[in-house]
Amino acid sequence: MIDKEKKVYEFFNETNNYLRKDFGIHCRKEILFDLLGQIKNKRILDIGCGNGMVSMEYGHSNYLTLVDISKNMIKISKNNAITEKVDNVKFFVSSLDNLKNKKQYDIIIALGLLAHTNSLKSSIENLKKRLKKGGYLILQFSEFSSFRHYMSKLFSKYNYEINKTTKDEISHLLKKNNFVQVREIRYSLLFPGMGLFPNWLLYKYTMFTYKNKFISKFGTDYIIKVRLEK
Repeated sequence: MIDKEKKVYEFFNETNNYLRKDFGIHCRKEILFDLLGQIKNKRILDIGCGNGMVSMEYGHSNYLTLVDISKNMIKISKNNAITEKVDNVKFFVSSLDNLKNKKQYDIIIALGLLAHTNSLKSSIENLKKRLKKGGYLILQFSEFSSFRHYMSKLFSKYNYEINKTTKDEISHLLKKNNFVQVREIRYSLLFPGMGLFPNWLLYKYTMFTYKNKFISKFGTDYIIKVRLEK
């Protein structure tokens, strides 16, 4: 395990670092359903799944695979699957780069993954290899303007350098790998210090930025649905 991957593992294996403020999980779950709707009998891979709750609902009527670099996150995901009575689900502890499962999927969900991988280029290429032609990739990432880049250095909670993703760079890599954008959602406008707000308020505020057409234009986060051309 290379140095960055080790640090990513250590950060997310301390699950409270991510789950303490779980409003984002609930927001992503609702937005994901908006993008996918009711689907059946699809092979779905959720890579960087966290506690599994963003995509868990789809395990009732599809073939769900949950993957996370953190063994403790996967342990929580397994417990959540039992609670939600989802038994048509497989679990893997792995990074994207080291995932030994070579199956191809109809849908791949990668929310918040790209900021923590070794390379944006290789990550998109790896996701493509695991997606069937005509399949859909759901990506979430943050837009790092120069201002946000500066603020992230001051207030970063990570002990490693996260990838500074931008819409232009991600769009370029996707196009190069034969992906076509189907839909784009822009949302979230959090400022330094807002992490002190309670979960319920952060949830309501973030969903407001998603549902308000004017405010959403200034959102710092994207969730996009792209299709791999046949």
